[in-house]
Amino acid sequence: MPDDRRDSGAIIEIGAEGGSITVLSRLSATGTKEYSVQLRDQSLTLLSEDEGGGEIRRDSLWTENWNEVVKTLGRWPWPMLYPLYVDPEYRERILAAVRGFTRKDGQSAGASAIDRWKRACGLIDEVD
Repeated sequence: MPDDRRDSGAIIEIGAEGGSITVLSRLSATGTKEYSVQLRDQSLTLLSEDEGGGEIRRDSLWTENWNEVVKTLGRWPWPMLYPLYVDPEYRERILAAVRGFTRKDGQSAGASAIDRWKRACGLIDEVD
C-alpha cells in the first residue's frame, strides 16, 4: 500500500548531551499538518561494552494537535537544552511554548534560556 503522506521535515531540533529531540511536521493525504516528537539518546553507546547498550529511540504518534506536541516535549526540560534549529514558520509558537514551560518542580525557563531560544528563532542577534 503506498504512503500518501509527504516526507516529513524538522521544525525543531534540540541538542542534548548524548542525544537529541526533534519535532517533525508532515502533510497528511488530506493536506492536514501532523507532528511527531522523536527522542534519540546515544549515551549508552558511549559506555564500555559490558555497561553500554544501543541507541534509545522513541517516536510519538503523529498528531494534528500542536498542544499535544508541547505536552510531549514537556516530558523533558527541553527549553533548558540547546536549540539547533527552529523552522521560521514556527518560531512564534515555539517561543510561546518556551515561555509557558514549567518543570515538574514548578520552575520556569530562565531569562538565559529564553534568550537562547530567541536567538535560535532569529528574534535577537547572536552575542559577541
